[in-house]
Amino acid sequence: MSSPTSSTPVEGPPAAPAPPTQKMSLPALTAMAVGSMIGLGMFMLPRRLGGATGVFGALIAWAVAGGGIYTLARVFQSLAQRKPDLDAGVYAYAEAGFGNYLGFASALGYWSGSVIGNVYYFLTDEYPFTGQG
Repeated sequence: MSSPTSSTPVEGPPAAPAPPTQKMSLPALTAMAVGSMIGLGMFMLPRRLGGATGVFGALIAWAVAGGGIYTLARVFQSLAQRKPDLDAGVYAYAEAGFGNYLGFASALGYWSGSVIGNVYYFLTDEYPFTGQG
């Protein structure tokens, strides 16, 4: 006997709906941004300069660093208000304004600076080869 063949496609179970995307709340995003901006530099700066310049020099360094952090935060706030559809950070803003190559170069520079800064702090605290750690 020959077995009957079916030319109709076999349907599987219905596809499950996509899970909803989870977004971070505004307080969580604010806490992450503040923590990143204040971060290691704001707390390590007085320690590094306190020994060399005293309290007054550390306060000046803190004020300068705080002003720079505030300015950077305002720049990103302005960019976010002008281009709310962009959500990939430094790369997205530079890519929208200057193209793919400069967008990549700016993101790479931002990332490299963060890595080099973190490695420097780790090495000078854990391995005091500079004589100050």
